[in-house]
Amino acid sequence: MKNIELINKRKEFVKLYFSGKYTQKEIADIINISEQSIVKWVKEIPAVQYAKIRSN
Repeated sequence: MKNIELINKRKEFVKLYFSGKYTQKEIADIINISEQSIVKWVKEIPAVQYAKIRSN
């Protein structure tokens, strides 16, 4: 996968993820990427990392 394609998929992922309308599996299907990648990307979102720190 080319870098620009990956960047575009990540941007689309963020948009879909924060819309709150889709599950991680649905997003993976929509942007044609593995569920494992989606799980990894969720962990890398700064807001998710911040929430984890705050909960500890």
